[in-house]
Amino acid sequence: MKIKWWGHSCFLLTSKEGTTVLTDPYDAGFPYEEVDDNVDIVTVSHDHHDHNAVDRISGSPRVIKDIKGLQQGNINIKGIKSYHDGSRGEKKGENIIFIFEFPEFKIGHLGDLGHDLEEEQLEALKDLDILLIPVGGYFTIDAEQAYNIVKKIKPAITIPMHYNTKILNLPISNINAFTSLIAPEKIVITGKSEIEINLISDTQLIYIMDYVGKENTT
Repeated sequence: MKIKWWGHSCFLLTSKEGTTVLTDPYDAGFPYEEVDDNVDIVTVSHDHHDHNAVDRISGSPRVIKDIKGLQQGNINIKGIKSYHDGSRGEKKGENIIFIFEFPEFKIGHLGDLGHDLEEEQLEALKDLDILLIPVGGYFTIDAEQAYNIVKKIKPAITIPMHYNTKILNLPISNINAFTSLIAPEKIVITGKSEIEINLISDTQLIYIMDYVGKENTT
């Protein structure tokens, strides 16, 4: 399994058979690089411009933007209804949590989750190997909420997303707000925008990834 972080909430997930899934592509108003991967499937957690820019993706990928999900080959995608805010969507609307069941790993992408998870949602996420979770606050859950969710789900690997980086200027926290809550020995600084994961251990780790093109901004 390969995971590439383009930035924000946009990841490319590549199965060992080569099937590619892209999550939450952002529009041209964001400072991250434009996605240039060949993509089979695109998921959209909600219709905001920094998560739904499907028109920027080349080719003719299958687009999943509802909780019906998709079964394609040996990949199963499930959607879970959630909300973009703590008022059941009254302020910012709904959000879809996607679960990707690959042959090798089960991955959860929480989109722009804006509230603590309910028991039914936690139950659906309990067997995750890898969790992609927003941590920046303001538009989503904040660092402390994210930390508490990670403690409940207990994925082997957690990859934080949707936080301020050196090239992004939003009213959200940077990664330090989240990592300050984590024991240092649990944090893995990958130094890469793309990683390959072959084995999952029982040790629960936090992987901090670089976004694509970071080496050109430092």
